[in-house]
Amino acid sequence: MDARRRRPPTAPVFTSLTPNTGTGASRTFTAVYTDANGYTDVNTVLFLMNSSLVGPNGCYISYVRGSNQFALYRDSDATWQPIAPGAPTSVSNSNCTLSGSGLAATGAGNTMTLTFPLTFTSAFGGIKTFYTYVNDNSGLNSDWATAGSWTR
Repeated sequence: MDARRRRPPTAPVFTSLTPNTGTGASRTFTAVYTDANGYTDVNTVLFLMNSSLVGPNGCYISYVRGSNQFALYRDSDATWQPIAPGAPTSVSNSNCTLSGSGLAATGAGNTMTLTFPLTFTSAFGGIKTFYTYVNDNSGLNSDWATAGSWTR
């Protein structure tokens, strides 16, 4: 066997969410993802907070590493509202607000960390589950994973 033989590619994975459970109207969350090919191999991360694994009527966030751009899905017109890390503004839908202040994406080695401050509307009450998904530049993905729960 040739010692220089390449290992098969591996999909990026969700590693942790802090906090991964709790209650409250607002909180800053930190999600960590790992890619064996390095954090720059991560393409897109999706993060959903809802009572089931559906984007509409939830707090649905995307992050595209190549453009360093977050976005929040708005149900009223089915559009993604972009926001840059550190922006002095925020974006909202009928369930939550994503603030640019405190919004961050960092990477080192095989690890990428996303930090996102969220405020939940009173209408978005009850227990919600966190779901997350990550894919890489080769199209490999983690599939959706349950990351925790939150009560507003």
